[in-house]
This record gives sequence, structure tokens and C-alpha cells, in this order.
Amino acid sequence: MSLSSSKSSVDDRTRLAHALGFSEYPTNSTAEPYLNYILKQYAGSQTIEDYIELFIEVLEHFRPGAVAKGAPAAPTVQTLIEKFASTGFRDVFADTVAGDPRRKEHVEDTVMCIIGTWTTMLSSFQHKNRSRRVVAAYSLFADATTTQATPSTSQSTTTSASPSVPVLPYDNSVAGLVAGSGLLPGGQWDYRTNVDSDATVRMIALVLSASNSPHRNSLQNLLSPSSAQALPCRMSCTNP
Repeated sequence: MSLSSSKSSVDDRTRLAHALGFSEYPTNSTAEPYLNYILKQYAGSQTIEDYIELFIEVLEHFRPGAVAKGAPAAPTVQTLIEKFASTGFRDVFADTVAGDPRRKEHVEDTVMCIIGTWTTMLSSFQHKNRSRRVVAAYSLFADATTTQATPSTSQSTTTSASPSVPVLPYDNSVAGLVAGSGLLPGGQWDYRTNVDSDATVRMIALVLSASNSPHRNSLQNLLSPSSAQALPCRMSCTNP
């Protein structure tokens, strides 16, 4: 490996750490286990640089306040899938064209695996047995009150409650999808989980427990049910 490519790899790793909220990396190495986990999931035919750039693009889509920077008004999973299905991203989806059902399938799988890796819940976001566990669980357990109002077609001045419809899984932010699925330890899906022995909890605890990490709220904000309304692959999917 050349000196320039080695330097580029280090720079990409640093940019990813900063996008994840660890602005003091590499001076502060708290993020190392998390970065190693994320980069280990790359198993695609594209370059690792494209994988990192796409990962950062997904993070930016769901970043709080991104709307003010020109991001979609609703930073949902669906809007992100539609964006990449339409415009692609570098050479990642170059094997298909916009409008091809295979493009959308490739994009959906890639995006969901990146989100699963980001949340350290990859196995729940992978497509297995004709479904994704997080989507199937959300469809079963999402709170019945998680609804959105439908546009009113009446011109009447009479005040009445607007009809509402359930929020579909991909019409959520990451927080809304994860919280609604009940897959977090102690949730509706797995209420008997031993939290102390859960690998996801241990990983998150490791990242969040560093007292000298001023940006440790990144994952807290991502997975907090209270932030569900405010927050928010082939090249990244590997079976753990």
C-alpha cells in the first residue's frame, strides 16, 4: 500500500469518527471499538472509501438540524431510499439504473444494513427469511397511537378530528423505527432479555461510559424513544 493511500485510509477513518460524533478522535481513542465494528461489516465489491462516504452520507441525512442545511423536510428512511434509488451514489449502485426494481432493492438493502451497523443491530436489519426483523417487529408492536393525520379535503369550517393512518416502518426516523419495533432489550419483542448479557447494550455502554467524551450523547439521541419524532447491503451486509 502506498503512503498516499495509507494516509487517505486514516483520514477516512477520522472523518467517519467525527461524523459519528467523536470530534476528538484520534486524540481520544474511545471510538476505536465502534469504528472497528463498523468497518468490519464492509464486504462489498466497491472500495472501502465508497463505503465510508456512503456511511457518512446516511449519518448526515438523519443528523438533527439537517433540515436547515437543505435536507428533506422529513429525514425518514424512505426519503433516503428514494434519494439513492433516483440519483445513486458514486459507483455503489452503478450496476443498475434509476427506475429498475433491482436498483431499489439494492439501495434498500444497503441503507438498512448501514443503519443496522450504525445502531449495532445489524442482524435485525438484514433481509432474512423474506423479511427484516426490525420491520416485521415494528408492524407487530408499533404503538397504535403512532399515527399521522391525513390531509383534509373538506372546506367546511366545522372543527373535527382529522382522520389518521398508521405510520409505516420506513416513514420513521431511525429512532422511530427502532423504538416502535420493541427490539431494544426489555422491549415488547424480547421483554425477557437479560440486559447485562446483551452484546448491543455492552457495546453502547462502552461508547457512552467514557467520562471524557463530550459527544457521547450521539447514540443516546439516536436510540432515545423520546427523540423518535425529532431525529432521525450488499456492500455492508455480512452475517455476524
